[in-house]
Amino acid sequence: MELMRGVRSQFMELIAGLDPPNLATMSLDVVDSLTIEAAGYLVDLDQALNTYAMRVKTKYGQDLPELTNIVKDNISYAKAVKLMGYRSNVADLDFCAMTSMGTAVSDLDLRNIKDLRHQVLSVAEYGFQQFSLLKNRMNTIAPNLTALVGVLIAARLIVCGGSLLNLAKMPRNKIQMRHVPPKHKLTISRTLAAKTVLAIRYDALGDGQDKSIGSQYRLQVKVHIRNLGRKKGAGARITTAKVYNSIKKMKHEAEEKKEHAEVVVESIAEKEEELEEAGGKAPINGEKKGEEEDD
Repeated sequence: MELMRGVRSQFMELIAGLDPPNLATMSLDVVDSLTIEAAGYLVDLDQALNTYAMRVKTKYGQDLPELTNIVKDNISYAKAVKLMGYRSNVADLDFCAMTSMGTAVSDLDLRNIKDLRHQVLSVAEYGFQQFSLLKNRMNTIAPNLTALVGVLIAARLIVCGGSLLNLAKMPRNKIQMRHVPPKHKLTISRTLAAKTVLAIRYDALGDGQDKSIGSQYRLQVKVHIRNLGRKKGAGARITTAKVYNSIKKMKHEAEEKKEHAEVVVESIAEKEEELEEAGGKAPINGEKKGEEEDD
């Protein structure tokens, strides 16, 4: 890493005829560039999905306005419209009322609604594929940051920083976390920002490729938030060590049950081998009882 920094600092002297704009373009890592493009593309897909879904609800709401209050999710609403079709098909379904306050729509309007519904489902499916690709990419270049704050927030942080290395150079006060609980907001934001900076620097400058550090930081932040929400005198404070011990105990119990099951399977296999060597077989489906009755 130090060697790469030295080469980058002397790049203008090592390669003749290189302009500073070209150097700025080359400093951006290719993987980071693809991540930035994928994150921006997901934002555009989400906006397009919301636009199409709003149009579907507006047009189909004229025929069956009660469906909007029953199905809140945009994708589920589009699937419900695909399943229902005309309002006359309500009698065959069990999640909507038999009567409606809406007015019947024409065949032309219904065809337009079907086209919009198809756009919603196709954009949603393509968005799921892009999110899966972005998730795999983020788990490769920044596994600990992704484990701590999630795929989308980690990608947006890289977009704001320009690259993972540039993001690692930023101080803690430059990384501000939003959408945290309003109570104890400042304390939670500072704790989460500090852990986020450490996870970013570990991903950018560290040698490990696992997400153990990010998972550990996430658990610590959860424990800290839970302790902030506890009232004074409500009992002993929850610590990270207690959580680790409980998880370790659960894993130990699971391993003991697994070992016990393996011992039972081995004993059954040994008895079957003994029966085969003796030339007999175990009674199946009351075979022995049937033989006794025949006698």
